[in-house]
Amino acid sequence: MYHSKIPQMKTTDSFLLLLLPLACQGQPDMFREFEYRNFNSTRASAWISDIAVPENPDSANTYVIYAAARHGGVWKTSNNGVSFECITDTLPTTSIGAVEVAPSNPDVVWVGTGEASSARSAHRGYGVYKSIDAGGNFEYMGLENTQHIARIIIHPEDENTVFVASMGSLFTPNPDRGVYRTRDGGNH
Repeated sequence: MYHSKIPQMKTTDSFLLLLLPLACQGQPDMFREFEYRNFNSTRASAWISDIAVPENPDSANTYVIYAAARHGGVWKTSNNGVSFECITDTLPTTSIGAVEVAPSNPDVVWVGTGEASSARSAHRGYGVYKSIDAGGNFEYMGLENTQHIARIIIHPEDENTVFVASMGSLFTPNPDRGVYRTRDGGNH
């Protein structure tokens, strides 16, 4: 039965929400009015695959959060979650497995397409994309046949050194499965 007002949560989310009142005991009214709410696109994807925030934010990025939805693109908030905007509508897929912000430059954002779950319902992606203007525009950086990007790690001091972990084709052999590295910002 479909209930449009009941948000779907993964088991770990439910477990954490059950523990929240215990963690907040003794806190003055801080979490008394805590209420669960979806912060991604309504029902397009109730499964968040990754979250990224600027590690050392300047004043322009203090309240920035990027949330990657399993089937719903990457959503960005600049006001600490009050409102979100989808920043990946121009990409060829809305299936996202990873999002990462460069620790040394909050304007550099990498997105790995193809959801990172081994499920029959998993949708493939078309490689990795990079933005140098905090998600305003994305450039295709390659790895089209990797299909499912599970993780992106950007070097803490060098935004041009990036590691991309690919699951490859989920249920068949795939020569594109593995970990990739670029030292020149994705050119090679």
